[in-house]
Amino acid sequence: MWFIKHPFSVPMNRVLICLVLVWTGTQYQAQGTFNIRHYLNSATDFNTVYETDSGYIVVGSGWDTIPTSHLEMKLFRFDHTGELLDEIDIGGPDQDLWMYPSFGSDSALDDTFITQGSGGTHTDSSVGAFLTVFNAHLDTLLSVNVVSPYLNQPELGSNWISSYYSHIAEDSCIFMECQIFSEENGNDCMIKKFDKSGNWLWDYFCPAAGENNIEIVRCIRSDFNGGCYLLWRSSYKDEGGNNNYNLNRSSVIHLNDEGEELEQWYSPNDDLLPASWIDFVVDHYNFVLAGCISEYPNEDPFHSQATVTKMDMEGNLEWFSRAGDYSEDVYRIFQNITQTTDSNYVASGIYIDYNVADSLLDGERDFNGWLVKFDRYTGDVLWERYYHYVQSPNDEHEINDLKATRDGGVIFSGEATNLWVNGNPNLELPIQQGWLVKVDECGCLVPGCDAFCSYTDTTSLPIPDYFIFGPNPVVQFLNIFVGELENDHPLRFLLYDLSGRIVKEFVFSQGNTTYMWDLENLARGEYVLALEQDDRRLQTEVILKQ
Repeated sequence: MWFIKHPFSVPMNRVLICLVLVWTGTQYQAQGTFNIRHYLNSATDFNTVYETDSGYIVVGSGWDTIPTSHLEMKLFRFDHTGELLDEIDIGGPDQDLWMYPSFGSDSALDDTFITQGSGGTHTDSSVGAFLTVFNAHLDTLLSVNVVSPYLNQPELGSNWISSYYSHIAEDSCIFMECQIFSEENGNDCMIKKFDKSGNWLWDYFCPAAGENNIEIVRCIRSDFNGGCYLLWRSSYKDEGGNNNYNLNRSSVIHLNDEGEELEQWYSPNDDLLPASWIDFVVDHYNFVLAGCISEYPNEDPFHSQATVTKMDMEGNLEWFSRAGDYSEDVYRIFQNITQTTDSNYVASGIYIDYNVADSLLDGERDFNGWLVKFDRYTGDVLWERYYHYVQSPNDEHEINDLKATRDGGVIFSGEATNLWVNGNPNLELPIQQGWLVKVDECGCLVPGCDAFCSYTDTTSLPIPDYFIFGPNPVVQFLNIFVGELENDHPLRFLLYDLSGRIVKEFVFSQGNTTYMWDLENLARGEYVLALEQDDRRLQTEVILKQ
């Protein structure tokens, strides 16, 4: 069973907010949660996730080495508990084809899904963009290949084209973003519209950012009238050709059903610039935009603060919310945002703390998955959670896509990646692994992680604890939620067998975090899970490994 506990007041010399057990006399009916990692023979990335009636579909990519090294796109189908049901390959050496899907895509339809990216053949150096439409059974319904308008015109550009985003509208029409690599302008950005049969309707070229500047449309949303809203971003280069991130500009562009530009909205407050908007949702007559404000010094570590901006379609600011402290040693950025069933917003991003000591869990820095929920009307932060897959020092965590789920929670896809430590690239193989996490509406992977965010009426029975965990018994992943820390002294989780021998351990220093510990290779039986700090035993629990 899951252990469900709530915070209560404790003396200040405690290092954590303590937790108490909740019991209603009946079984606790939690929203479904799970955490998985998945990989091919070499490397795997989970790029986009969709919910279906029977579970979830993930679009991923993999660098496989069997029978020879090749890059391929993969579609995965999971049930609502996270169990893998099916997977198919698109591309590979037997097809003389490689396909790399990019991060992020979206569909307004419940039974039709889309992905996009770049691809080509192993025998042709030119690269084209593609989009693929498929159903909940992973059957391909439509495939469209796009070549660069500069193809075979080297004086104008190159053969390279890619796509970062696509969207299926309510009428089944398709909007596709394309990056066109031009010798004159570095890269240009183009939007293509197709009907539901894949027939081309129109192209729209985004405003030119200037010579050698980079443009991208990171997100497309339907306007419900045949047109769309684009989230356009440009970055500028200095005289030496280096990116000057302080000059980044973002805007929302409205196109009608003929591809004609109607309006363009910039940040409603110059004090918020330089700003980068990376993802957005349309909430009635408002835009809700996630991204960051940034300052980039000439050398690492750079720093930024994640932000969410809400403005109406007249360009008036509704509210502006910052998440996390602004520090030169911390990098925070929101890359995705979604509106949940309670009409509030959840943003996902990356949190990196460069102050973490070398001896701790992450080697030289904390690099965690990060979710923050915002109130729809005020922009107030309702909760904030971090997620860390425990494997080895210097693990890095990326959230590539975030979707609201029908039960009120959210699900995110990405990668839990180990790069290397002390120059050793073989510390963990494969070094890149797909990551899929489903949490409830309180951001809890371990249900009951927050007493002040509860969708179930409960009665409390106080039992002091420092962490909650589950499932117990455990087959593979033991998920441990640690509350807010009251000092910065490192803590350690240790797993003992019944003879008192330490079989696994890890050190950490960040609270309000769910640590995901892989115990799959542990022998079956009972173990003691202990939390220690400064040679003090803080809490022990018995777990059963199956």
